[in-house]
Amino acid sequence: MAERKWSGKTGGGSFGQKAMIAIFNIVDVAVIYPTLFFIVPFYMVINGKECLCILKYMHKIQGFNIIKSFFMTFWNHVLFGMMMLDRFAIYSGQKSRFKIETDGIEAFNKLIDREKGFMLAGAHVGNFEMAGYELHQDKKRINAVVFGGETAAVQSNRSKVMQANSIRMVPVSSDMSHIFIIKAALDNGDVVSMPCDRVFGSSKSIELDFLGHKAKFPIGGFVMAEKMDVAMLGVFVFKTSLRGYKVYVRPLGDNKAENYAKELGILLKEYPCQFFNYYDFWELNKTCRK
Repeated sequence: MAERKWSGKTGGGSFGQKAMIAIFNIVDVAVIYPTLFFIVPFYMVINGKECLCILKYMHKIQGFNIIKSFFMTFWNHVLFGMMMLDRFAIYSGQKSRFKIETDGIEAFNKLIDREKGFMLAGAHVGNFEMAGYELHQDKKRINAVVFGGETAAVQSNRSKVMQANSIRMVPVSSDMSHIFIIKAALDNGDVVSMPCDRVFGSSKSIELDFLGHKAKFPIGGFVMAEKMDVAMLGVFVFKTSLRGYKVYVRPLGDNKAENYAKELGILLKEYPCQFFNYYDFWELNKTCRK
């Protein structure tokens, strides 16, 4: 039997996600956090191979001893659950409950004031969606490239919240039509945001030094920025407390791909538990799901 591949999409199904949004209409999200300490152990057992990838990341990449790596793997899953709950809490109108700080926002504001478009390179760390609520402005539309396989509940609520901040969601499509939308947006002087860390769905990649080891990154976004001759910023958002998030904005300069991996690595040394790529990112062995 072929091994099931990790899909990378939000779990819970459409009904469960709608129910969660309904619950958060009347309940503070922080009240639900403690349930994760009971749910996560069962999830880790059921999804053992995916958990093993994070365990190896903690032990072999971050360099923690094996006992600490087990604890950090557990906390990684708890944090991931918290951030998923935070997303749905915002969909239900609880945005004001969160405090979002920024570091390096001047680089974003500088490019916003220019006529030319530019790109934002995100990653599957922390909670990138929070950047959309903090980087709001009325000078340029942000076109956010997102995974196209999410449920209708996620796509609908995400679009509803983001539209209020001049953000248009651009789902990745199998016919590659999203590429034309990206090009048109940059030609129009707007902003394009996309994750630049997962090779899924892309046959072209570049091997970069990342946290002291070689890892493959999709090259599409970086090539697009070079061909369109536009600037690129790395944007990474990490959870800092129960209600706090911090947005880090980093100019990537000329060596965009290399600087992206470097800046992301620096931040993951500070927030090691907020790496949410549940597959063999560094191709450490064949036991992790790809």
